[in-house]
Amino acid sequence: MIYSILTRLYDEVRHFLFVVPPLCCLIGITLNRTLEAALKKSIASALVSITLGAYLLLHVFLMIRLHPYEYSYYNRLVGGIYGAAQKGYVTEYWATSYKEAVRRLAAYLSARDGREFAEKRYRILLGDAPWCAAYYFPSNFVEVAKPDEADIYLTTTRYDESASTHEGQQIVAVGRLGVTFAIGKLIQPGIRSSDLK
Repeated sequence: MIYSILTRLYDEVRHFLFVVPPLCCLIGITLNRTLEAALKKSIASALVSITLGAYLLLHVFLMIRLHPYEYSYYNRLVGGIYGAAQKGYVTEYWATSYKEAVRRLAAYLSARDGREFAEKRYRILLGDAPWCAAYYFPSNFVEVAKPDEADIYLTTTRYDESASTHEGQQIVAVGRLGVTFAIGKLIQPGIRSSDLK
C-alpha cells in the first residue's frame, strides 16, 4: 500500500478498499474516547461542540456547492478540490458531468439558433467515455467518430490531453469550485448543421 501511494500507482485506492472499514472503526473509537474525555469538562465540551458543528456546516456547504459531484471532494490538506486538480489528482472521474454538459450545450444551441434548433442536426465528437454523454443526447444530436465530420467536440477534462485535443471556441464548461469537469467546443469556425431528413 505504501509503495502504491509513493509511486502514485494509477487508481491504486480501489485495490485497498478492504482497509477502509477497519480504519473507520479505529477512527470512530478514537473520536468517541476523545469526545467522552472532552465532554467531562464544560469549557472543553462547548469548544468541542462548536468546532464539530462548524466542521459539519463547512462540509454541508461544500457538498451543496459540489452537487451532484460530491465524490470529487478532496480535503483541505491537499488544498480542496482545486488544490487536488492543480497537483494532478483526478477529480470528476465518473464522467457524470456529461449530463450537465449535454444539457448546457443544447441550451446554448437552442438560444443561438432559435426556432431552427429543432430542425438541425448537430454532429458531436465525444472525448473520453462517450457512452456517458450519448445517452443524454436530444434527438438532433448525432455522435460522429472523426473530427472532420464534427461540428462540436464535447469531452471531460479527466485527462488533460483530451480537453486540448481539438482547437476551437469553447462554448460550454461544467465545473465546481474552480475546477472544470467537462467542456464543449465549436471545432470549426462556424457550426455546420444540416436539416434532419
